[in-house]
Amino acid sequence: MAEKGRKRKGRGGGKGRAAHFIDAALDGFVRNQALLLWRDVHVIRENSKCDLASAVKEAGFFDDRAGYAPIWLRHWSSTVAPAALGHEDALYGAIETATRAAVMEERQARREAGDIAIEDTEDYNDFVRRTMGQLIADAGGESENPR
Repeated sequence: MAEKGRKRKGRGGGKGRAAHFIDAALDGFVRNQALLLWRDVHVIRENSKCDLASAVKEAGFFDDRAGYAPIWLRHWSSTVAPAALGHEDALYGAIETATRAAVMEERQARREAGDIAIEDTEDYNDFVRRTMGQLIADAGGESENPR
């Protein structure tokens, strides 16, 4: 007969660890997207020899976001464009804030439209593969599919 009231002890994990990984991966994806956008602004500025506000405007088209581009453009215009008029040191923070808001809104819009989850997009999965490959390499192992 099984003992009543005795809890099974284990390492934990399960849904909790999976949820933590998903949250960490999403946070990393947001930061990566923000860094790519920040880099785009600086590349445009360097190549075009334009001011920061012009480079920010040119970087904010989001053609790669397809039907979700208006979401990104709205957050970019309301958060990043005003920051470009101020001190340059505030630019990355504004880009990350706008990127996080756009990713979260796009996730919800995809859910409501019955579209694939942002976590199932090629961009997201490429990011996770690259990051996991780097983590494995840093740990001294080898990744089967680094990109």
